[in-house]
Amino acid sequence: MATNSVIKINGVEIVSGIEIRFKTHNKVDGQTYTGKVMGVVNYDVAASYSDIDATHANQSYSVARKEITAENFILVRTADNAIRPFAVCWIVDDTSFMRTDVAQDATIRIFNVSTEKLYQILTYIRDAGFQCEEVK
Repeated sequence: MATNSVIKINGVEIVSGIEIRFKTHNKVDGQTYTGKVMGVVNYDVAASYSDIDATHANQSYSVARKEITAENFILVRTADNAIRPFAVCWIVDDTSFMRTDVAQDATIRIFNVSTEKLYQILTYIRDAGFQCEEVK
């Protein structure tokens, strides 16, 4: 059963089909998740996908003490092709949350650095999941 309310995280409206990247407040899992939103559901539907209560207990203390049965859950098809529920309160909604299916080009100019330092910077950008190229 899908919820009727509009869910926004960091100003992004969560709707089926968008692709997102985020971290959770999980104390034992520092993974960054990526995937496609399959929908927003309630606790009962989310619980049919995984052990919600156990995952909730692993969240940071301030999150884990919230009543989980009233939360909305985002169903995400993750990179391993599994559909996983994530409570909205589990998602770190600062800079870790972003919509990734919207392409935007940006030009970054780097001045007065060695070739070695330039390639380090390009590597950092690529490691963060972005595409970049050196233009001379």
